[in-house]
Amino acid sequence: ELWKESRNSHRPRSSTTIRRELISKGVARDIAEAAVGDLDDDESAHRAGLKMGRRLADADFPTFKRRLWAYLQRRGYSPSVVRRVVLHLWDRRHPQPG
Repeated sequence: ELWKESRNSHRPRSSTTIRRELISKGVARDIAEAAVGDLDDDESAHRAGLKMGRRLADADFPTFKRRLWAYLQRRGYSPSVVRRVVLHLWDRRHPQPG
């Protein structure tokens, strides 16, 4: 549990990726499932995306989307989570008038 908390706060990954890491470290599958059951992939992807988004501050939308999408997918997030986070972070950075 402590490892999961540390991992999620310092190097955010999807719950699926964290579960796989725990199992590979010898944790029983049911315990690993229970440990990641309360993780919110949208929230952790958003935190991870904020860090990368700062590096892409001057990027146009196609570059921002391509790089952030790849970054989040490498961390195990599903395409639907990645899409929501990319659009949210872009809209937050470039609000539409009106």
